[in-house]
Amino acid sequence: MGAEWSRFSYFNPYHRATANTTVAERDDENLEDSGENSTEHDVSTGPDWTRLPYPVLLQVLQLLDETDRYHAALTCTAWLLPLPRPLPCRTGHFKFNPATAVKALQCARDHGKSLRHITADCSVLDNGQRKHTEVVHQFIIILLQADNQQLLTLRLTNMSMLTPDTDHPVSSLVKSLAALLKHQHQLVVLDLSQAGLNVNQGLRLLNSATLSSRRTLKTLAIDELIGLNLSFDHLAFQELLICVIRCTLSELDLSYTYLSDNLLYSLALKGRDQLKLMTIRARYKFLVQRVTSAPAWQSLTHSCPSLKVVFYIIPQSDSCSDRSLCNMLTPSLPLHALYWGSEASRTHITHGSFQHIATHFQNSLHHLHLHYNFDLNMDGVANLYNSCQNLKTLALCKVCNSEVEECRQKMLIGYALARHPANPACSVTFNGVDVSGQDPCHTVLSMVGWCCEQVKIWAGKGWTLVETLVVWFQSFF
Repeated sequence: MGAEWSRFSYFNPYHRATANTTVAERDDENLEDSGENSTEHDVSTGPDWTRLPYPVLLQVLQLLDETDRYHAALTCTAWLLPLPRPLPCRTGHFKFNPATAVKALQCARDHGKSLRHITADCSVLDNGQRKHTEVVHQFIIILLQADNQQLLTLRLTNMSMLTPDTDHPVSSLVKSLAALLKHQHQLVVLDLSQAGLNVNQGLRLLNSATLSSRRTLKTLAIDELIGLNLSFDHLAFQELLICVIRCTLSELDLSYTYLSDNLLYSLALKGRDQLKLMTIRARYKFLVQRVTSAPAWQSLTHSCPSLKVVFYIIPQSDSCSDRSLCNMLTPSLPLHALYWGSEASRTHITHGSFQHIATHFQNSLHHLHLHYNFDLNMDGVANLYNSCQNLKTLALCKVCNSEVEECRQKMLIGYALARHPANPACSVTFNGVDVSGQDPCHTVLSMVGWCCEQVKIWAGKGWTLVETLVVWFQSFF
């Protein structure tokens, strides 16, 4: 219930004492009146129902339906108090584009004190009329002025998309945000991913949050909190390590560049079976070196046996993809899900990569999502599908230029899976369409039917059959 309810609640000691004193005084007055004017009592006036004790009134109103409660609330102020008040605004999702920036700031002014869960995404900003850093800075200052020290969730993501200006630099925003985090002692979830700050700014925010909420913070997301192009020195790594292990976390989301054996060993010593989920995101352009070892992962999994690791690998070039993957996916890693590639990546996924995954993670891997732009080695896919007996989801995504190409990919996947023993517990999809139980012949027939329709369309345009077949074969092969 809301703040007004707690102010008038009978279980509030001050209100209960006041209510009891008032009732006792009124009862004494009634007794005196009844003694002095017993012969002059007017029966027609009836009892004074507004003087009912609060617990009795609360029990009576609970027996009424909504309509009767509404009518009872209109009777007097005393009968209005037991009725529940609407909950204050606790959760806010904010966007700072020109269309909604004013509403976001007004909502922060009206409900800044009562907010408990705040989600603000800066990626929707538009290079238009408003100064982006100024809007977000005003939002943080309003929360500071509201003196709200009871935030439970704070998600301020994609700050790297902010457009700084000379009057409102990012350093001023970081300073205000650090002051806000410093006053939060009940924070449970903190998400500062994609901030793209420099080393000093990122570590300042981490220190403020982990020092004030070290006992309550359970979920921490710091993926690209510090820009990828910035280099870490040994002292920065040590400070980052201290900030992470300062709290007893159950979920940790971070960049691959933040990983180290020291971090894994420290997490293993920090909590026994506390860490449940670790999300690692790797974005790279060149060859990636191995930063963790198998003994370090074994120590962490021994300390946290229920740990699940979700790995996002997003190559931004086509160089050294196999070696980079083998370096990042260290053996003994409790890999639960792997998301590989993106719509913009142009990386060849070869048989060696599939062999590495099938050899070292055949018991732990449950979900595999591949986004590719070149032809896959379908035998490698089928071998992985057959080796990982605990695999639940195999999702393949490719941007196809035509329906012929999409049918061709489905046919290749179907034939590859048909040549290997089936994994009945695994669902195989291509571009969101389930192909795990699909007959390859059915795919071929569908493709032939589509081609016949295209032949009719092209024939209507005056094309000869030979020209149509030549164009079709060129698109297919």
